[in-house]
This record gives sequence, C-alpha cells and structure tokens, in this order.
Amino acid sequence: MLRLHSKGIAKKISILFYIRIAAACIPLLMLLGSTTFAQQEKSVNGDEQFGSLNVFQQSKLDDLRKVAVNLTRLGRLKQASKLIRELISASPKDPMNHYILARVLVGQNKKNAALERLTIAVRRGLSNANLLRLDPLFEPLRRDKHLVPLIEMIEQNRKQQPPRNPIKISPKNINNGIALVYEGNTLWDSKRNILKSFFHFPEKDVASKIIRTGKGNAVKILNKWYLEGRSAGNIGDLYDNHDRGHSLLHDQRFPQLSFVKYGSSARKTAVDYGLNTKMFFNAITVGNSSTVAAGRSQARHALTLPSGPEILYLQYANNHLYIYPEHEDYDSKRGDLIPANTPYMIVSQGSSSSDKPFMRAVLNILAAFKPAVKKHLRKENLVMPTVQMIFRRGQKDVITDADYLSAKAHPPVFKADNIDVVKMISLANQLNISDILPMVRMSIIDESHPRRGVDDFTSGISETLFDTPSAIARVVRSTAYEKRMVINVANTGAEFGKKIKYTWVVMSGDADRIQINPRRNDNSEVELIVPWHERRQVPWAPEMTTDRVEIAVFAHNGENFSAPAIINFLYPANQKRKYNERGQIVSIDHRDPKLVKRYIEPRLFSKRDWTDVYKYDDGDRLIGWQRKRGKWISNYSRDGAKITQWDDQDRATKARIVHYKMEADKQGSTTIVEYSGQKIFSYRYGGKNDQIGVGYEEKNP
Repeated sequence: MLRLHSKGIAKKISILFYIRIAAACIPLLMLLGSTTFAQQEKSVNGDEQFGSLNVFQQSKLDDLRKVAVNLTRLGRLKQASKLIRELISASPKDPMNHYILARVLVGQNKKNAALERLTIAVRRGLSNANLLRLDPLFEPLRRDKHLVPLIEMIEQNRKQQPPRNPIKISPKNINNGIALVYEGNTLWDSKRNILKSFFHFPEKDVASKIIRTGKGNAVKILNKWYLEGRSAGNIGDLYDNHDRGHSLLHDQRFPQLSFVKYGSSARKTAVDYGLNTKMFFNAITVGNSSTVAAGRSQARHALTLPSGPEILYLQYANNHLYIYPEHEDYDSKRGDLIPANTPYMIVSQGSSSSDKPFMRAVLNILAAFKPAVKKHLRKENLVMPTVQMIFRRGQKDVITDADYLSAKAHPPVFKADNIDVVKMISLANQLNISDILPMVRMSIIDESHPRRGVDDFTSGISETLFDTPSAIARVVRSTAYEKRMVINVANTGAEFGKKIKYTWVVMSGDADRIQINPRRNDNSEVELIVPWHERRQVPWAPEMTTDRVEIAVFAHNGENFSAPAIINFLYPANQKRKYNERGQIVSIDHRDPKLVKRYIEPRLFSKRDWTDVYKYDDGDRLIGWQRKRGKWISNYSRDGAKITQWDDQDRATKARIVHYKMEADKQGSTTIVEYSGQKIFSYRYGGKNDQIGVGYEEKNP
C-alpha cells in the first residue's frame, strides 16, 4: 500500500521531475484570474475530502495522480498502472482514481477491465459525463453498448449529488510568535492543488516595542521609526523556513516576526521542505530553503518544473517571497544555468546560508514601510512587487535611473556584498501611497512558431516554458533566425487611474541586433524581434557565460519605475548553427566536439546525433536538407519527409513522412529519435528549372 509520507512521495514524485511535458499538467495560469487570498478571521470552508485523508495527504495524492496521468500520456502504462493502483489502495473511495486507472487500461487494450473500472468510478460518485464523452483515450469504447448506460448513471449522479460537505477550519491564534500549520487551520484548494493556512495575529499593543535586536545603523533607525509611529514593523509578517532549520533565521533578531511551524501531519507529507509549491498563508510571508532538488538549485528546479513558475507567480501576487541559493547554477565553473529571470523570487549567490542576508534585507524593507503604506500594499497585493523594486534600487551600485534600468539592478542572481540595508529602508520609508506603482502585467498578442518536423524536431514540445503576467520564457527550438513576439502591457495600470508609460530595455543579449518596435505611443504594446544568439559572456560578470536573452519592461508614472516584468529567450548551448546573410539556416551541427560537452538542461533540451545541411533554389526557397549521421546520409524534402525516390535531375519524387520521439536514459537526459511514418508524399515539377515542385499526399501508399 502507498503511504503518503515524505520518503514515498519523494520517490514517486521524482518520476515527474524528469518529465518535461508542460502540457501534461493542469495549467494553473487558467486559474490566475482570481489570485488573491484575503485574510479571514472567521471560519473558512475548504474542499471536501475523501475517506480519512487529511488535507496534506489529499494534496500529495493529487500530485501523484498527475504523475500517473503524465505517465499514461507518455505511454509508460506499466508504471502508470502500478502507481494508480497504489493510489486506489490509499484512497479507494475517490472516483477519480478509478477513472484514471480506466484510462490506463484502455491504453493497454483491456477494454472489459476498463469498463469494469469505470463502473466502479461511477458507483463511487463520478459526476462529470464529459470525462467519458470527450476524453480521447476513451475513443475505443465510444461504440461499446455498455458505455451509454454508464453515462446515464453519471448524469443521474450529478442530479442526485448531495450538497457538498466542505471542511471547515478556523484561523489559528499565533502564540509566542509561533504560527502553527495543522489540519484545523489549513484548507486544500483542489483547483490549484495548493494548501492555505490561516492565522490570527495578536494585537499591536502586545507585540514587541522594537523591530530588531542587535547593532548597526539599520537596527537603530528602524527601532526609532517604530517608536515614533513612522514605520509598520514586522507585526503581521510571517517567516517560513523550508529546510527544517538548515539555514534558519533566528527569532531573537526579529522579535515582532511570527515563525511558521509545521505540525506532524504536515511534516509527514514534506510540505515543509524544499521548494515551496504548496503552502500559502493569509499574511505577508518571507521564506527560504537552502536545499537542492535533483542536482539543481531550487530556483532552476522551480523554473523547469511543470506549473512551477505559475506557483511562483501566485506567491508574488499574494504577498509571498522566497529566497533560494543558486548553488553551482550560476558561477564561473558551470556558467549561467538559470533558465529564466523573474521578479518572483530572490536567488542568492552561493550555497547554504547565503540566503540569510537577503531574508534580513527583505524583512527590514517590510518593517520600514509607513503603516498606511504597508496596509495599502497588502490590501492591493502589491507588497512583493514593491519590495522587489526597493531591493533592486537599494543595491550599492545602483545610483541613477539608468543604473536601475540596466542589468546591473536586475541580475538573475544577487550578491550579498551589494546589499545596502540603510539605503533600502530609507527608500521604503520614503514611499507614499501615491508613489506606488502597479505590477506590470504582460499578455502575448502574437508570436512566431516553428513548423514541426521542418523548423523543429522535438516531438511536439512547445517553445513555451511558461507564460505568467510578469515573466515569460521561451526555449528556442526553431531553426528560424528570428523569434518574433508582440507583447501588450496596457492592463497594468488600468485600476490605478494614473497615466502610466512603459520603458523596454534589453537586459541580456545583443541590443544592437534585437528590435523593440513600439506599436503605441505609451509603449504599452511592442513588437520584439530577437535574432539567434550564440553563447556569450555575461556583461556584469565576464567570468561567466550565458545562453539567455532578457528583455525587461518597467511601468513609469513620471517619477518612479516599477519592478520589472521580464521576457526570456533560452537558446540551445550544444548546437552550432550557420545562417546566410539573408537569415536563412545553412547548417546545424549537433555533434560539434566542443559543443557536445556543454551542459544542457535535460528537462528543456534533447540531444541529437546528426548534422543538417540545407539547400535553397535560386529564389531562396527551401528545397530540403541533407542529414549526416556518421557514415549514414539521408535527404529530406522541404516538408520534412525522407526522400525515397529521385528523378534524373536529383529532385525528390517520393518521400516518406518521419516522426520524432524522445528517449530517456538513466541519467535523465533525452535524445531525439527519428522513425518512419506511414504517409507518402509525391512531387511533380513544372519544368527543368523548377526545383520546388508541388507535393501531395498519396491516398493509398
């Protein structure tokens, strides 16, 4: 039987970590229209639970269920079947577990067993008939006479479904600075599969009269401001340590701060450890985790984990901010391995405990806000966008607006020796409500995409790493020289009633070749044209190299600039490309001896064992390409089909469609493998000078 504890979870979840199919997970961004979690002092209703599972177990169960769905989509049916049967043992009354097993059984061509399992799911209360009507995996059962009665039973379930019996919780009083997370104050949000704990904070008059203990100018200034009523302090703020004390902020230094403590049921499911993808609170929260995941920093892990960036955004948009060390993902030895730059977290240079100076800096900023300003920021869910603006403005080497509008203020990883705490708290305390700027919100209006099997051979994986309101990331796979994107940010300041303008800046990349073309007078909509980029030195850290291009946009009200929103383009480090003067691809070498040694993120890029050389006619139209693998040479038409017959002028007359799939090795790396399809293309030409011809699919190959 599957036990829902941390070790079992870690073992099972690791399956998902090595599978980078973004579409296989529920896209949280569809749910981001309602992203705020208000503080509630009365009882709160959560989602109904099945059986005797608590909210922490139910959330982990849902994680594992998604793993089973992913495995099914990848054709790893034996693993999926084993996992989902263990989930049924853990939660036999949950109808979705039986429904997912039925999907696996259909894939295994066990139709009768699938129908039996669907019957169990219906008897357990399955109430969504569209799951059977629309799920493509159930196509083999569509004409089965037993399916119609099951759909009728589901409709009857829906009509007779009793009123939901949601779990009721109450906010937990914070005593002696401890905010306890347990079943009684935590609800499970099944739509997002996150957990929300609620607390009731003590009144201000019983809190500590000082913000900080210790020495230094910042401590003296903060305590003075608080006694004079000029700053809010840290009353109502939470600190959430996610490494079980490995890099712990000491409570005596921040006597007003409340410290999250996890009860035994929460700890058993490991929601208190590593990257925080689960826990949300009804309070301003600063957290950290000096840990790694599958050989990656937690920052890289979060940005390459399906739905990870969406969770980071939810935290940012709900007054939560976490700090993670880069741990060998951003240094002179391995270079810049961070796949995207976002304002959603702070990444510290170094390893264990390198996050501590940043936690202290952020908590100092929070304490320095005027009481009315902090209250307003919290209400509008603008705490962390404002904190990020001040933190970046407060770097020692950021002096002018030009400095702030440069990579100097917005690196993917920050150094502790560049923190100027006195400067940061001064900026925070000077802020008035009228100075507050909105969070920049981006939307994609238009974008260029590769043609599968022609511009890209990655088995249908999108170039989209993630789309979130303040950070967008693309993994460049297309052979096209340029990537085009139209971005609109007009909704950013709509609710502010202020005249907002926007500034776009190339943070990383060749600014002379990157085009930023405004489409509106206020720069609220621009066209970005980004050409192919080779690996290059990091301008602000020349001892390192990077494969990432960054373009940032800032809101501006005439006096202040907001925190950035950032568009990222990540280029493959192991490809040697040549383009002609017209921007056409000439060749791509995946076997260059120097480049194949470079590390590529296996969740994002796959290896190939060939070199492609492209051919064009006199009118610069693509004829096709030649592929070399060792001693083997193959030729492909402009449609990406493998040529099998030629005419006397060496023009393709017949070609077979090919497909591509990924094969994973034990180390978690993937390789693109080519295999032949069934469809045949034939080509006819209009004369001896016609090199392109007309292609058509044969009906009976």
